[in-house]
Amino acid sequence: MKERQNIDDKYKWSIDDMFKNEEEIEKGFSKIEELIEKVISYRGKLNESVETFFEAIDSKVALDKSVENLFTYTRMKMDEDNRISQNQSRHAKALSYAVKSEEAQAYIYPEIQDFKEDYVKRIFSNDRGKEVQFYIEDILRNKKHILSEKEEAILALTGEISNSPSNIFSMLNNADLKFNKILDENDKEVELTKGNFVKFLESQKKSVRKSAFEEMYSTYETHINTIGATLIGSIKKDLFHSKVRNYDSTIHGALFADDVSIDLYDKLIEKVNEKLPVLHKYVDIRKKVMEVDELNIYDLYVPLIKEQFENIEYDQAKDYVLNGLKPLGGEYSKVLNEAFDNNWIDVFENKGKTSGAYSWGTYESKPYVMMNYQNNINNVFTLAHELGHSIHSYYSRKEQNYLNSHYKIFVAEVASTVNESILMNYMVENCESREEKLYLLNYFMEQFRGTVFRQTMFAEFEKIVHERAQNNEDLSVDVFNEIYYGLNKKYFGDNITIDDKIKFEWCRIPHFYSSFYVYKYATGFSSAVDIAKRIGVNENNDLDNYLNFLKSGGSMHPVELLKIAGVDIETGKAIDNALDKFEEILDEFEKLYFEK
Repeated sequence: MKERQNIDDKYKWSIDDMFKNEEEIEKGFSKIEELIEKVISYRGKLNESVETFFEAIDSKVALDKSVENLFTYTRMKMDEDNRISQNQSRHAKALSYAVKSEEAQAYIYPEIQDFKEDYVKRIFSNDRGKEVQFYIEDILRNKKHILSEKEEAILALTGEISNSPSNIFSMLNNADLKFNKILDENDKEVELTKGNFVKFLESQKKSVRKSAFEEMYSTYETHINTIGATLIGSIKKDLFHSKVRNYDSTIHGALFADDVSIDLYDKLIEKVNEKLPVLHKYVDIRKKVMEVDELNIYDLYVPLIKEQFENIEYDQAKDYVLNGLKPLGGEYSKVLNEAFDNNWIDVFENKGKTSGAYSWGTYESKPYVMMNYQNNINNVFTLAHELGHSIHSYYSRKEQNYLNSHYKIFVAEVASTVNESILMNYMVENCESREEKLYLLNYFMEQFRGTVFRQTMFAEFEKIVHERAQNNEDLSVDVFNEIYYGLNKKYFGDNITIDDKIKFEWCRIPHFYSSFYVYKYATGFSSAVDIAKRIGVNENNDLDNYLNFLKSGGSMHPVELLKIAGVDIETGKAIDNALDKFEEILDEFEKLYFEK
C-alpha cells in the first residue's frame, strides 16, 4: 500500500483549499471565539425587534459555518492519514469548539418558542422572512414537546443514563464477543469475526456457510439474557422519553422530527407484506438455480452468478458513471464532470487512511467524496452512490440559504440510490454477455432483498415489540425470539428451511438501539427506484422535478420534498412502483437463466 505522498494529486481531493496553512487554521479558531461571544450577546434579546432577531440569526449562521468548516476540515485531514498526531489534536480542538458553540446557542430555541404570534408574523412579513420561515415553524412545531427550563435541565442529566443500553450493547458486541474458529473452503481453521461473517455466508461450500451461521448465533445465544435485558432497557428508555415529552407513543416520538406519520410507517409494512409472494418466488428461483433439495436461511447470500466484472480500473469506473448517468441530463452531467475534474474525489487507499467511503463537505466547500477504490463492480456503484450525495449537497447549498440547506436522513439516501439505479439500468442494457446481464440482475435483486424486504422486516419487529411495551405486555428474550422467528417464516415462505438459530439474529442488530430508524432505508430505496424508473420514461417533466427536489435541500419536511420529485410515499404508490420493479427484474432473471 502506498504512502499518501506517492499518489498522483489528480486522484486526491482538494480540501486544503479550505485552510491553506496553519495560520489560517488558527485564524479560524480565533474567529469562532469571537463569534461565540457575539452570539451570546443576543441572549434574551431575540424578541426585542425584528432587526435584532435577524442580526442574531446572522451571527448564529456565521458561527455555524465557521465551526462546520473547521470541524469538517480537521476530520477529513485526519481521515487522510490517521497516524498523524497533529491531525488528531486539531480535530479534538475543533470538537471542543463545536461543543462550546452548541452551549452558546442553547437559548435560541427556547426564546423562539416563546415568541408571540404577532411577532412571528412580523418576522415572516419582513423582506428576509422566507429565509427563516421553515426554521421558525419547525421550532414552534416542537413547542408542546419541550419542557420547562428546569425540567429540561433535569432531563439533560439523564443523557448518559439514556445512552447506557446502546453503549453496553456496543461494548459487548464490538469488544467482548469472541467467536470460535471454523473450517474454511480449504478445511483450514480460520477465526470467525463479524467482519468476515458475510464472506463465509457467500461461500460456495455449504458446510462453511452452515458452520459460520451456527457459530455466529450460538455465540450470541450464550449472551442472550444480557443482550435481551439491554434491548428491553433501550425500549423502556424510549417509552420514558415519549411519555415525558408528551408523545402518543415511542414511534410517534421517533417519527415526529421528520414530520412523518405513523400511517406512512404502517403503509410500508402493509405494501411489503402484500408483495411477499414475490419474495417467496425469489426464494424458489434461488433454490432452483443452486440446485439444492433443501435451501436454508444461511444460503440466501450465495452469489447465484459467478463474478463477471473483474479488474475495473478507476478510469473505466469513471466512464461507466459518466455514461450511465446521462439520463439525468446535461446540467447534471456538467456538475458530474466538475466532480471528476476539480478534485472532489479522494480515490485510492493509502497507509493510515480511514476505511470505507463517504460524501462530506460544508456549505462553503466542495462536496467532497472519500473512497478507497478497489477494482470491482461494488466500487463502481459506490462511486456513483457517493457522487449522488455530493451533487445533492452541491445543489442544496447552491440554491438554498444556510438554514434551509441541510436535508434530513429520510431523503439523504434518495439521490445516491437514484444514481445507482440509473447506472444499473445502463449497465444491464449494455452488457456484453448473457452472464454479465444475469450477474447484474442478481446484484440488483439482492439490493432489494437486503434494503426493502429485510429492513422492513426489522421495522415490523420494532413496531411489534414497542407496542407490547406501550401496552404493558411481557417483554423477554423468549418473546423476542418467537416474534423474530415468526417474521422470518412469514417473509421468506415455506420453500426454505428457517433454521432455529435465526431467532437470535435480533441480538446483533445495532439499529434496534436507534428506534424506528431502519424503515428509512426501505422508503429511501423505494423512492429512488420509483424516481429512476420514471426518469427513464420522463413523460411528466420527471427529470426537471427530480432536479428541483435536489435543489430544495432541507427547505421542507422530507415527505413534502419527495412530492416535488413526484414521489407519493404516503399512500404507498412509490413503494408499489419499486416492488413492481423488483418483480420485473426477478421475471427477467428467471426467463434469461432458464431459457433453452
